[in-house]
This record gives sequence, structure tokens and C-alpha cells, in this order.
Amino acid sequence: MARRIAIALLRNDLRVSDNPILYAARDAPGITHLLPLFVFDERQVELGGVAGFRESRRHGHEQVTEAKTRICRFWRTGRHRARFLAQSVFDLKSQLKSLGSDLGVYLGRPESVVLRLVYQFRDQGDTVEGIWMQRESASEEVSVERQLSRALGEMQTSLHIDPGARTLVHESDLPFQLPSQLPDVFTAFRKRVEGLNEKMVRPVLPDPSKGEWKPFPVLKDRAEDPSTTIFALPDDMTEAHFIGQLSVPLVAEPVPGDTSPGTPYDEVPGTAFPFKGGESAARQRLDYYFGGGGTGEDCPAITYKETRNGLLGADYSTKFSPYLTFGCMSAREIAARCDDLEDRLREAGKLTDAARKNIYWIKFELLWRDYMFFVNIKYGNNLFKPQGLLMEVSPRDAKARSDWTQWENRDDKLQAWFEGRTGVPFVDACMRELASTGYMSNRGRQNVASYLTKDLYFDWRIGAEFFESFLLDYDPASNYGNWAYVAGVGNDPREERKFNVIKQAKDYDPDGEYVKQWVPEVSGPELSSFQRHIPWRVWSGAGESSGSSSYPRSPVVEDSSWKKFYPDGDRKQASHGERGLKGGRGKGRGRRGRGTGRGQNSRGSSRGEGQ
Repeated sequence: MARRIAIALLRNDLRVSDNPILYAARDAPGITHLLPLFVFDERQVELGGVAGFRESRRHGHEQVTEAKTRICRFWRTGRHRARFLAQSVFDLKSQLKSLGSDLGVYLGRPESVVLRLVYQFRDQGDTVEGIWMQRESASEEVSVERQLSRALGEMQTSLHIDPGARTLVHESDLPFQLPSQLPDVFTAFRKRVEGLNEKMVRPVLPDPSKGEWKPFPVLKDRAEDPSTTIFALPDDMTEAHFIGQLSVPLVAEPVPGDTSPGTPYDEVPGTAFPFKGGESAARQRLDYYFGGGGTGEDCPAITYKETRNGLLGADYSTKFSPYLTFGCMSAREIAARCDDLEDRLREAGKLTDAARKNIYWIKFELLWRDYMFFVNIKYGNNLFKPQGLLMEVSPRDAKARSDWTQWENRDDKLQAWFEGRTGVPFVDACMRELASTGYMSNRGRQNVASYLTKDLYFDWRIGAEFFESFLLDYDPASNYGNWAYVAGVGNDPREERKFNVIKQAKDYDPDGEYVKQWVPEVSGPELSSFQRHIPWRVWSGAGESSGSSSYPRSPVVEDSSWKKFYPDGDRKQASHGERGLKGGRGKGRGRRGRGTGRGQNSRGSSRGEGQ
């Protein structure tokens, strides 16, 4: 009997719980079999180290590409995120098997794999009734959707794209028309969406049970015909072996700043993110952060807003963002946990105003994440251009803010930023933490982005591509949207949005414990707590023998505005590299950028990530 198959193409929704794509495909009328499918996209993840993959591409006359960023030619998915992604895929496969199903895992291009699967099932006498997938916002992902729509239309196979599976607020529930009526300022968006009250967030779907699942359709081997072969991950491939193969080209050609390519991100001493990828780990983190059972009065969530600007430890923030990036948990699940925690605290008589505000702020950050997603839908490729969104939201300012130093004119200052050797310990600590662990605090992201664009005055997209390579929680809309925001070319553009890194260090690391962790060169006895942030002030007056021989004796750029935050008695005129930037652009600005970055097939920073 012919099978009637539904294919659920999973991308950034690697979970079983609260997954509307899996549920819709499973419950479609007449479906007898369900194929959950994931494709490691060769344009996003470098697959050259996977045994046999490149050979299969050549036999099939496919174009062989490297998964590198457009401007800087960094690996688009660095070793940290590649590891997290692989862990998430293998965990999903295990979850589906426990329900009596499985996950088809392939390598190549999603649109090509899907079409060839449809043909091959048809050749076996089966019918593919439709493809189900969630909507994405960035141009390359949207291109996959469009290519599938055209090709499947010609094959008379339906394509179902859910526009609200990725966000906290479903697109269909927004109180305005998207994209034309999306406010250009977040606060206006937030107030209108929060006005939906209990209708703002849809309920979480019930967890599936084994008896409800449709059988997994096994496909016959077609390896005898190279022109129709699609590269499936071998059944005997272990997670550790696959991660090792993914790592081969990434370690052989490390991105600047990656000084310890042999150490997994979750095994680095002092990491703030010691967690594995996958839905299982995501559920454990949710249970822990919201207190599991009991009243929840001691759980980390009730102090989130107060601690979220921390720098050390696993619990100063939620650490949900990498799991949200790959959809190992949904934003709706987090919101439901917030509501449940409030209910438990209320029933126990423990719901204080402070606890309520802290819990609310978790939802607030989820709304910022939604907003970046919708902004990307509204402005498309403009988000990835040198002038960001200015040509749309503030054209008169666009020309004035495009004169950054470009990649082709890079110098030692940029290399110092990559390597965490700018001579500014707070900036360097953040950059080293990112390179070693794939994670950086929200506070750190804002500061290093501001320093690159407002002090060193380099093209903000260089930083965005660097983050794209290293971050565990990289998401194109959030990262590019936030880099543009800090650089002053995003929505709500303000050129004066500049961070004084010394003031920030004084506010958020007053004792220098964070920089001591990641910049051991400033942990010497000659430096007291806050002096670890300004070691050049001490070393410059103590002779050439003072300080660390392996760390810069002065910053590559020292802004005159920092002086007011130096300790009393140490506010002498700034020197050693001072450019008197004071919100300006310094010297040696390269020629005006005209590239397009990711927007014409390249791709971030702070807010809404690092939760």
C-alpha cells in the first residue's frame, strides 16, 4: 500500500515539545507517515571534514562551497556553535526515537535534499503530501523557502510555512499589519503588543506521547545513481565522531582570536555556559532556572533583572539564548514558565513586587528578540548593508555614518580587538571569553561593539561577522540588528550611543574579578582591584620592568572621556595612544564602505542575546 508522507523540515526548531511544525505535519489529514528532517546546510556549516561528503558533491556535479562570511571570510559556524548544533541534532534524534519515530539527517542544501526526497519517494510508489516548515526572517533562509515554493508548486506538492513558530508572539496575533505597520521604535512595538494582555502569547502545545506518533518512512538506498544521491548521515555515526569531523577544517584554519582550538567550549575553566546543546539540556535548564517544583522562591528567575548584567558564573542570566537560537526550547515555553512561577509564588504568599518585575523582564527580553525578527522581515537585506537601516528610517543621517574603516584597510588595532589584546582589560576579557567559550554577557557585547565602532571606528559588520563565527547563540536578525543598533545605524538610530568602557568596568566589575579571570596578565600584586582595568596608569610610572611582558603596556586607543573615571590621584592627562575621540571617529578612517555584506548573499551583538 502506498504511503502518504508528510515531511517536517526542521531548521531552527530542534525540539519535540511545543513544536507546531511537527504537530501540524503529524496531524494533517490522510497522512500515514511522518518524516522529521534536518539538513546541515553546507552554506552555513563547513562540511569539508565529513568523510565522503565532498566526493559525493563532485559525483553529483554539485557546486562545492565553503561556509564562510562574505566580508572577512570567517567560518560562518565556528567550532563552538558547530558542536552545540551537532549535540542538538543528535539529542532530537534520540527524543524522536523514544516516541517511535526518527530524524532523517542529511548534509547539503535543504531545498535540494527535500526535492530529491520527494522524487525518490515517488519512484517507490509513495506520495509526499506536503512539506511543513517554520518561517525565518533573514534573506538566505527566506530564499530556501522561495525556492521550495516554486519547485514544489511545479510538482503539485504543497508547502506549509508557519509564520509564528519562531517567535513569542505569533505573527497572526500582532495588533498591526506586518511588515508595513511595524513601529520603528521598540517601545512603541512593546506597548502595542503588551496591550493584547492574555492574548499576547498562545498556549504551549501538550507534550506528545509515543502512541500518537506516525511511523517514520524508510527510504531505499539510491547510492547507485550519483546524480540523484543525497548524503545521509550514516546510522553508525556517533555524536563525538561527527563533531570531530566537523572540527577538522575549523581547527586547521582558525578564525583570528581562536587561540585554543582544541578545547570544547563547555570544558573551559570559568565558562559561564557549561551546558550541552539539545532539548534535553534545555529542559534541565528551564527546570533549574524556574525552580522546578516547590514555591520557586529561591530560583534564579526571581532575581533576573537584578543580576542580568553580571559577568561571572552560570546564573547571572538565564543562558536560554543558545537554546532559543536552535529552537531547543520555545519562547512560549519560557513565558509559560514565567506565568507558572508567578502562580506558585502567589499561592505561597511570596510574590513580591521585586520578584514580579524580575520575572517580567525575562518576557521583556523575549519581546526584544521578537522585535529584531520582525524588523528583519520589514527591512530585509538593508539590515546587512554598511548604513544598516538608516536609508529607511533616517536617510539624512545615512551618509554621515558610513565612513568606517573597511576590512581591506584593516590594521593592527583590529587584530588586537580580535585577539583580546587592545590593552583595555575589560574589552579584552570579553573577547577572550567569547573566543574560548562561544559566550559573552549582554553587557560585554554592548561594550566590545561600541569600542570597535565608536573608538576604533571599524565597519560594524566586521564585528557582526566575528560574532557570527564564535557565538553559540548567533541569530542573524538579533545579532545584526543589535550590532547596527550599537553602531547607530539600526532602528532608533543615535550616533551618541557610545559606551565608556572604563565607566562600564567600574560599574560592573569594580573589583576586577572578571578581568582577572580572563586576562591573567593583570592579576599581578602591583595592581589593586580596579587598577586591573587601567594597568597602564600604574605601569607607566613604574618603569619598563613593571607589568606583564606579554600584554600591551598601553591601549591601542585611550579616550579622553575615560579620565573622569580613573581613581582619585590618578587622573593625569590621558596618553599612550589617546586620540581624543570623545564620541568622534579618530584618525585614519578608511574609505567609505560600499559593500553589501550578508544582505547579498553575508550576515551580532547585544540586547536580546546572552539571556
